[in-house]
Amino acid sequence: MKVIMTASRKNLSASENARRNDTMLNTVDMRLGLTGIPVRGVWEGEAETSYMFTGVKPVDVAYLHSLANAAEQDAILLIRDDKRCFLLFNNAQTQDVGDWHMVPRDIAIQFTGYSVVGGDYYVAAQIEEIHAAQRRLLSTQAALIAANEYSARLAAV
Repeated sequence: MKVIMTASRKNLSASENARRNDTMLNTVDMRLGLTGIPVRGVWEGEAETSYMFTGVKPVDVAYLHSLANAAEQDAILLIRDDKRCFLLFNNAQTQDVGDWHMVPRDIAIQFTGYSVVGGDYYVAAQIEEIHAAQRRLLSTQAALIAANEYSARLAAV
């Protein structure tokens, strides 16, 4: 299982958020032996540095959840080995948010939230949502092509 989480808060300074994340990373490494992979998480247009922990055992989720709660986080993202994703909220409620998909940037930015891991873009979504985003992108591209062709014809006259 993978877990994505952060200790950052948007109301804190960059240096305070860096300190909080360093503390979280060191604590997880010492307690669970897991190393966090930096992730640029985007939610509703706001980007923050998060960390992905891979190889998380189900028994360790409660500990990571407690760290997130201590850092006043609303939720952590759980990514099961079968790619199914769940938000685990600070009140211990979960929400199924679909499957973990690697997508092109132009698809990812259509979603309320997405993650960038090592330059690759990911979303947690139902496949129907991915297909709808692809259709929107294709229709936009087709409209741009038609507009460019129309402009070229006008310029030729």
